[in-house]
Amino acid sequence: MIDEESDVRRALQSLLSSIFTEKAELIEPHVIFMILYIHSAMTHILPDVRNDSTKILIWLLEIQGEYVVKYAWEKFLNTFSVLFGWKSDENIKNTNTYLFKSTFSQESRYQHFKAFDIFLRKGLCFDKENSHVAPKIYLNQTRYLSGINHPMVSRYLGWPLKSSPYFHLSLFSQVNNISKKVYKDVWSRSMLFYLYLPGLLSYLQGTWFELLPSSMDSLSFITIKTCIHVISILDHINLVLKKIEVDELSLKQNLKTLHGFITRIEFTMKELKNYNESVELRKYWIKTGLYKE
Repeated sequence: MIDEESDVRRALQSLLSSIFTEKAELIEPHVIFMILYIHSAMTHILPDVRNDSTKILIWLLEIQGEYVVKYAWEKFLNTFSVLFGWKSDENIKNTNTYLFKSTFSQESRYQHFKAFDIFLRKGLCFDKENSHVAPKIYLNQTRYLSGINHPMVSRYLGWPLKSSPYFHLSLFSQVNNISKKVYKDVWSRSMLFYLYLPGLLSYLQGTWFELLPSSMDSLSFITIKTCIHVISILDHINLVLKKIEVDELSLKQNLKTLHGFITRIEFTMKELKNYNESVELRKYWIKTGLYKE
């Protein structure tokens, strides 16, 4: 996943798909390790590695999404904020630092938004809770999984990989700010996601204006697909704001920002009526819970 050669990354994705897609249960013991490598790829210094990072994430979410959102909800929210470059709430640790400017090709931006949309759909489904029990991974299993081990696994699973009789003396520095919290239900995930909304809404508005400027001669297929995912993400946000119980003042502020954005989208949709390329986008908009006649 983090190899510099694109052929290697494509071969890995093809291999994983051929082994696990038909028998998704076989990947369960490996999910946490794969998540760590996906995180590393999403924050990699090389743009090509970052651009490919969410392709495997999309595949993993489709076959084992409940495991991903249960064990890595907070980590992925943090990682997406870094990948996109939006500034989250100042109280959220390690999400207000930009590692790089978020510049993407059209294709990679579409992939990232698609992955984020699927991630939110898997984690914020209020209709029903998945009753399938996600597996617990214990460190003593790592010797059987050494082929896909990750150097940061001990920080996430809570114990060192090697014997350390003097560990309790804290003679060496440790990284203690990595969340190991498990988000078992949609309500706990929604409460955490709510804290990211101010920065996320601002970023989505900026992306919308960039994708659909005031004057446009034509719209590319990939732009339309990306806009659909932006609207879908807004639909997730709207649902969370309807369900969640939080401070009234902050809720009003987020609702005000959301409704202002929706008004802008409605104006854009009226402008797009004369563009044949926008038919799919306008149809999707009408189907969402955001559309008002």
